[in-house]
Amino acid sequence: MTRMDFHIHSDYSDGTASLEDIVTEALRWRLEAIGIVDHVRGDADWLADRQRQIDELRGEHGDELEIFSGIEVKVRDEEGALNVLPQATEKVDFVIASFHGVPRSVEERMEGGDRDALVDWWHSCTRILLDCGHDAHILGHPDRILVDRALSVGSARMKRLVEQALASRMFLEWNPAAAYPVQPFATALAERGAPNVTYGSDAHSTSELTDALRARTDYEAGIVERGNQAFLSILREDRGDLS
Repeated sequence: MTRMDFHIHSDYSDGTASLEDIVTEALRWRLEAIGIVDHVRGDADWLADRQRQIDELRGEHGDELEIFSGIEVKVRDEEGALNVLPQATEKVDFVIASFHGVPRSVEERMEGGDRDALVDWWHSCTRILLDCGHDAHILGHPDRILVDRALSVGSARMKRLVEQALASRMFLEWNPAAAYPVQPFATALAERGAPNVTYGSDAHSTSELTDALRARTDYEAGIVERGNQAFLSILREDRGDLS
């Protein structure tokens, strides 16, 4: 059974753990692969330094743990575009697209009494991302922005999204059920045996990473097994490592 986590934040953004601390914790839990992911808004002058440290850690621990570099970027507008410059995406192994915040145009509709504005925007952008990706590889915590507001996309649209996701090259993230017990989109995909669901703890500290690993169930591991393996194969191929 694979033991991977493709969404761990470091102190290069809003995490509290150093890269070395993350790797030490991953080794303690005998993980096979991790993705160190930090928030980027536009470009980020720290990416080169972070990559240098990651390369050093790969040199030290590559026989025990595969370490990949990633960034998390937010969906910024009503067209599903991502708030990042191409130079940043070219410096990392993979990109996670997430819904963090709401475009001002959508906020104005909400303030004007349009109760469906947020759901409609999320649904439209999710369809766009599943179709073209906008240079992203994983859709992070896909519908948490709705769940946090007790909103639902509805069964009919969810069913269509699931069908689209099953045929998409985009991977969808499963978060720790212990921390995020309500995950309608990922759960619907799991029920269909989707091959493109990856695991991401979204941990911002080593204690959060530890908590997620301790609480992980065989059910969760089964959901992400195929997706983790498939995503790992893509990362290896892109890096020229077919081991």
